Amino acid sequence: EQELGIDSAGFGKIGMFLSLTMALGFWALGRHPWWHFRGRWMWAFHAGLACSLLLAYAASGPLALYLCAGLTGVGISFLYASHLYYGVTGGARRSRRMAIHEVLVSAGFLVGAYGGGLLAGVIGLRAPYVVGCGALMCGVVAEMVIHRGNKAPAAETAKSPTVPTP
Repeated sequence: EQELGIDSAGFGKIGMFLSLTMALGFWALGRHPWWHFRGRWMWAFHAGLACSLLLAYAASGPLALYLCAGLTGVGISFLYASHLYYGVTGGARRSRRMAIHEVLVSAGFLVGAYGGGLLAGVIGLRAPYVVGCGALMCGVVAEMVIHRGNKAPAAETAKSPTVPTP
């Protein structure tokens, strides 16, 4: 509490604000398709989410934490909706892809909550923000590798000579 300048009730209000901004983000994304098949937005929101975690690390007081929570809520809503959208579009094994997505999200919440609490207790309340940012960046790198891996076969097929059919 002393480290961030806010009590436990204040943390609850900030968590509620994060949830509210997530809900508003989901509502807006559900009403407007401007983000469909525009991958650069996904990378931009990943960067924004990483910045909001670093801002939370540097925050001093409730107003800065509310700002970070708002940015985080919007970022989470966009990224979650994007991952769901891209998981179900264009794939033959949608159920499998969605199951993998939800297992990974649930595991992230489980490990993040437990690990974040452990880090906060051992190192300090700001430590989980830095570790969360690092985990987010690892996820971005993994997504880039997967994205490039999915593009490679199409590029190779385009370069291969075509065989005429009789």
